[in-house]
Amino acid sequence: MLAPGFTIQQPGRKLTRQEFIDGISVDRPDGKLTRYNTTVLTVQSTADGWVAIIQEKVEIESPGGNKGYSLRITRAGWKQEDNRWLITYAETIGHENWTGGAKPPFTDW
Repeated sequence: MLAPGFTIQQPGRKLTRQEFIDGISVDRPDGKLTRYNTTVLTVQSTADGWVAIIQEKVEIESPGGNKGYSLRITRAGWKQEDNRWLITYAETIGHENWTGGAKPPFTDW
């Protein structure tokens, strides 16, 4: 689903398509992803595709059982090539993290 020229802008760094794929394809001994939920908040048309604003809820558990939580708001660009929809870019536009035993202040977490 990632377009050949896909990039992702995260806080403090911008990754190419291959850097992103490499980063999410590695097992991490310091933590296990235990939750990744997304909710599409809005979708708007653009001249050559669509832009979606997405909420991401992430939970990671360390080997000792401690949990870390992250809430991210991401903007993602999509375009249609042939009969396929591809993601052209993603950008984190807001985020909040909770660690050290703190839990997010949401009833569904």
